[in-house]
Amino acid sequence: MSTYSARQLHDLWLQANPSSDGITAWEAAAIALAESGGDPSATGHNKNGTTDIGLWQINSSHGALASYDPIVNAQSAFALMNESLRAGSPRWAQWCTAYGDGACGTQGGKYGAVTAPAWKIYLSSWFKSASKGSRGGQAPGKGDIPIVGGVLNALPSSSPLSWTEGIAALAKNLLDPRFWLRIGQGLAAAILLLIGGGLVFRRDATAALKMGALA
Repeated sequence: MSTYSARQLHDLWLQANPSSDGITAWEAAAIALAESGGDPSATGHNKNGTTDIGLWQINSSHGALASYDPIVNAQSAFALMNESLRAGSPRWAQWCTAYGDGACGTQGGKYGAVTAPAWKIYLSSWFKSASKGSRGGQAPGKGDIPIVGGVLNALPSSSPLSWTEGIAALAKNLLDPRFWLRIGQGLAAAILLLIGGGLVFRRDATAALKMGALA
């Protein structure tokens, strides 16, 4: 099985969990990349005898929820995320990678570190699609255009995904020839309407003048 990119994990999450929102999907992609590297066959063996399974490394203690099937794994992660929310905990509290220290907060890490990678992954994924034939760009700081990694790492963690997603969508449109084709078609139609309207007005005005002269 091939590994999933950030964009593929995002899309997989929404396919498996249609009621989820896009920002949560990017956060889930960040979690999966940190937990399994995007490998659906990833297996982690714990000292207590349990096993972490699949993209989101669902622990075997959760029974049938622990599955290597990508869709089932994503659905299980969604269920566990909602379980945390119902308990009044942060949504990703059951994943150690959501903490800055990578050790479930036991080494002083602050919860919420996944937020920054989530929106940085979006930009990195977009840069990858915008640079034809490039490689990488699946995780923060690993942009395939030389300057991208440094720029992404330098951006503040507090930047919301909403506006970066909008900017990236706009930039994607600006680079799409079909976008400019539609703009051109719209302008051509507007010009033709103006010309047509001008001709009709001129004809009517000429007719009105002639009628006035004959009166």
